[in-house]
Amino acid sequence: MRVIVCGGGQVGYYLAKFLASDNDDVTIIDSDPEHVERAINNLDVRGVVGSSTHPEVLVLAGARNADLIIAVTARDEVNILTCLIASTAFNIPMKIARVRERSYLRSSNLLFEGEMCLPLDVVISPEVEVARSLELICRYTVSVEVYKLADETVTVLRVRCQADAPVVNTHLKHIHNLFPHIEMMVALLIRDGKQLFPDEEDMLQVGDELYVVCDTTQADHVLSAFGVQKSFQKKILIIGGGSIGTALAEILKDQPQTKISIIELDSARATTIAGELPDATVLRGNALDVDLLKEAAIESIDHVIAVTDDEKTNILSALLSKSLGAKWSTALVNTFSSGDLVMPLGIDSIVLPRSITVSSILRHIYQGHIRAVYSICDGASTLFDIEVPATSNIVGGLVGELALAEEGRIVAIVRGGEVHIAHTSLFVQAHDRLIVMAAAEAAKKLESMLLMQ
Repeated sequence: MRVIVCGGGQVGYYLAKFLASDNDDVTIIDSDPEHVERAINNLDVRGVVGSSTHPEVLVLAGARNADLIIAVTARDEVNILTCLIASTAFNIPMKIARVRERSYLRSSNLLFEGEMCLPLDVVISPEVEVARSLELICRYTVSVEVYKLADETVTVLRVRCQADAPVVNTHLKHIHNLFPHIEMMVALLIRDGKQLFPDEEDMLQVGDELYVVCDTTQADHVLSAFGVQKSFQKKILIIGGGSIGTALAEILKDQPQTKISIIELDSARATTIAGELPDATVLRGNALDVDLLKEAAIESIDHVIAVTDDEKTNILSALLSKSLGAKWSTALVNTFSSGDLVMPLGIDSIVLPRSITVSSILRHIYQGHIRAVYSICDGASTLFDIEVPATSNIVGGLVGELALAEEGRIVAIVRGGEVHIAHTSLFVQAHDRLIVMAAAEAAKKLESMLLMQ
């Protein structure tokens, strides 16, 4: 597949990285020469310096033969115009644009009038996607990340192995003996910053970060097994009333018994939010002001979610809130290294907009039998939801006998609406939904093998 990625920032760079690792022919366009140089030097991609709204720049990037164009520059108008030109001048089959401005996304405005009124195949709103991810974290407080697959029948939770967890110092092969009523699998383990696909002889240690796969109906039991009881969140404080904060508040406002407070620094913005969300408590001021946090009754808050535009403010306000009595804290960060640094300090979970946006775009790129794709571990691994075609060579094969790469595995099978953790003695049937975890560099190989006819 020939792909043009417009915008060499964090999202564009990591999209190009993922697609290039899939052996796609990728070209990055950016007006900043440093962004283009970084991509060329570190990735197997081509680069063009210039504006993606200029037809001659698109020609240099190979627009006449491109299969897909993804516009993820910092400006909505550039992304929309780029896709318009890609359609009318070059007839590129698939066009994806990132759009942040909420007014564009409302049904009465430019992009939608019942149906798309511009030649855009997919519009991605990072703020909405991040808000949806945060809503899942609110539901599963003790998980750093939450993924729902196969029509939400399968849940993948990233959890931290607590010191008092029943599973500490237990070999994976013995977990079923401890919890015979729970069907789950530790699909991926992160220890000392390294990701491992564990086998049954591996022993869980305090501080291990685990991606655990289970039936959605058993998610709460899985969390208990790792040492933390899920608690109902009645009081949520959102720090930052921008697009993400207000989108999250709108999602949460209809949850029963949930009380939402918002801290916003800008006075005019705070007034606007108060008008849009009359049931929320809106406080104007700096979230690093101890007196303001006390005014928000921080000691009674179940979950503080810091989603301002400033990463340092998010980290510091989340830490400060925890020190003043908040039960759980989540911070939005823009770099994976920041996540590595702040988690040990006491922040309970982090959200990476870049990873969420990349995953959202990938789900639209993959079509046919691939139902969903998530880029996890900052792009180091991939989570697939694949429907097995009746013509696939793996139909009738045992999971334990499939020649999967060591860098990946089938972790669950959904059949007839029932979830089966993928033990080695399970047969694959036509139309099964396979949940597959793979290292990024092995993802394409596994995908091809599972769908091969």
